[in-house]
Amino acid sequence: MNHPKAMSVGQLKEMGYKPSSVKDELRRNLIQKLKKKEELFPGIIGYRDTVIPQIVNGILSKHDLLFLGFARAGEDANSAHAAGFAG
Repeated sequence: MNHPKAMSVGQLKEMGYKPSSVKDELRRNLIQKLKKKEELFPGIIGYRDTVIPQIVNGILSKHDLLFLGFARAGEDANSAHAAGFAG
């Protein structure tokens, strides 16, 4: 989401800026990707019919999600940033 540059919290308030939670931002970005029929999690292979639908449902429902795994296993694909959902 692009916002005009503000130099203070007061200027943000004057511009009508409304902060959003991480869950709301993830949900909004996921919905955009679904509407555009974009690949949701590039680089994650083999989970299209099993895990991915559950992750999508969790994000859309704003559930708390906890991903467990081995250290450094698939580190490029595990972050929301790499998947294009954040920032």
